[in-house]
Amino acid sequence: MGKVRWIVGLAVTITLAFLGAALAVAVPVGVRASPTGPPALAPVVLPRDHASHPGFGIEWWYTTGRLTDTHGGRYFYFATVWSATSGVLARVNVVDLRHDRIIADREYLNLIPLRRRATNIRAGGYVLSWQPQDPWGVWSLTAPATGGLSSLPPHAPSPRGALSLRLIPEQPYVLHGARGIIRQGPAQSAYYSAPRLAVSGTLVAQGRTLTVKGQGWLDHQWGNFPTDQSSLRWNWFACQLNDGRALMLYQFLTANDVPSGIQSGTLVLRDGRGRHLQNFTITPDGPFLHPPGAQAMYPQAWTLSIPAAHLNLSLRSLAANQFIWMSFVPSFWEGAAAITHGAPGRCVVESTREPASGPL
Repeated sequence: MGKVRWIVGLAVTITLAFLGAALAVAVPVGVRASPTGPPALAPVVLPRDHASHPGFGIEWWYTTGRLTDTHGGRYFYFATVWSATSGVLARVNVVDLRHDRIIADREYLNLIPLRRRATNIRAGGYVLSWQPQDPWGVWSLTAPATGGLSSLPPHAPSPRGALSLRLIPEQPYVLHGARGIIRQGPAQSAYYSAPRLAVSGTLVAQGRTLTVKGQGWLDHQWGNFPTDQSSLRWNWFACQLNDGRALMLYQFLTANDVPSGIQSGTLVLRDGRGRHLQNFTITPDGPFLHPPGAQAMYPQAWTLSIPAAHLNLSLRSLAANQFIWMSFVPSFWEGAAAITHGAPGRCVVESTREPASGPL
């Protein structure tokens, strides 16, 4: 029963952190002490800030991308690890884009909080690590078929997949906002990305081990977010254009899924330099999908208009089964999308629209 209580405590803590609870413990390197409350954010400095920042209420490392195998199979992977003051939660999901089905789905827990300045992030059998290597280091990801829980709803079959990837940045990291500090709803967070990764490794699905390669994206973000719905709901886009540029846009939503007016983005130029974007339009287009068990509707097409970048992109979801079920934090949409009009390339769309009392 003690372990059950710890698991419940971890679930509550991570959920509260995801909802914006500002919980502080030690103040690590790269964090400015605040005498009246949680630690204050400092400008992002790399490679120092690849490591963990356990003084903040919530922190996550996220990677996603598209993979192909030697037989022509096409896949979309999602892997994120969240850290809070009571432990670590990780989630991996892999979609077979050709057959529109989930082929790997695991959730992992670690009831031991991260130590400060950790670059080896563990949750159960899930491991994400960064190692220094010229010019921008190397990330590696291991998500085994054991040591985790399935997050799919009870009526769905649970795939037992595994993922092992090597992630090598192909261009410099980009700091978003002002020296890596952005608005997180009414608050702030630290945020940087590796907008283009060379990805290679193995995917185990349906009893087969497949050699895969492709291109990915990596985010690292941390901060203390207030308990405010406008810090919890957003639309987020990451696009890798064929001309060498990359694009990140986000907008926060009200409880009615209307843009709150808080939005920002970054255009990554071919040489890796980032250009801040503030004025753009994100338009959800039909059809809208209601995933089984979800409370919200999710657009399957979008229009992104960015005048300063001379970009007008039409996006379409590549699969219907791209809803990410979570046990401890609100579920959300995370999916691969094709650019059907505008500059050629590929995109990822994330939309968080489930209420806090929704599927957890």
